[in-house]
Amino acid sequence: MENKSMEKKFLTISEFAKLRGVSIGSLRYYEKLDVLTPAYIDPKTKYRYYLPEQLSTLDTILLCIDLDIPLKDLKDYVDDDGYMHYRDLLQRSQEAMRQKTAHMQIMMELMQQTMDSMEENKKYSGFPGVYTRTIGERFFLESPVPQKPEKLPQGSSPSFDLFQEAQEKNMSPVFPVNIILRPGEDPPVINFALQVLHPDFEDPRITRLPSSSCLCMQITLAPFHNHGDEIWRILEENFPGYREHNIIVTNMVQEKAHFDSRHSEIQMPLTLL
Repeated sequence: MENKSMEKKFLTISEFAKLRGVSIGSLRYYEKLDVLTPAYIDPKTKYRYYLPEQLSTLDTILLCIDLDIPLKDLKDYVDDDGYMHYRDLLQRSQEAMRQKTAHMQIMMELMQQTMDSMEENKKYSGFPGVYTRTIGERFFLESPVPQKPEKLPQGSSPSFDLFQEAQEKNMSPVFPVNIILRPGEDPPVINFALQVLHPDFEDPRITRLPSSSCLCMQITLAPFHNHGDEIWRILEENFPGYREHNIIVTNMVQEKAHFDSRHSEIQMPLTLL
């Protein structure tokens, strides 16, 4: 340093980094992006020094990182004289924070749904024969099960496509993808049924199942399209009057992502169509 006054005015790169708990490597990266350059670089030693006033810029950078705002965009808020337009950046940050908070809220809802479902399924796991359980209100986004899945294009997965669509429309889809049967219709309807937490009621494919007592039975089968006849036989033998109800076939093992993980449960809500 040139004199004692400079030593008191400037902070070394390590001192500056410690003030906000960032690494020296991070400060060098911000310098490389030209969003936070040292106030002084010693021409002989190349040591970098910062001013305490630059903490506001560092705080802005850290906020952008937390809110997933690209650091390269910071330059858009600096005018020709080098002044940062904090108010404009604050408005963008507030919107980014709102979106991130909404996303986190959805993720918490999905985690709660998963935990509740797993805990409830554990109470009934391994039950023999037909039994009764109460299941709360649910909303499903439906899509037809292909009649000849072997003829689908390679890599195509209608159930996964349904999940992606629900996610893109912010419906908060919940794995697994279920099967819904309407045996009373002519011909009987067999659809994929993806539970969603935030249904789009303008979508005609949304089905609401009210809270209801359900007759249930656990089965071990491969994907429905391989054993559809077996399901109809099980319904005929164990669920009297099943043609007057919606039937759900769902995965009992919540942590398994796909319907074809074998251990499933037939659910017949005791509400008439």
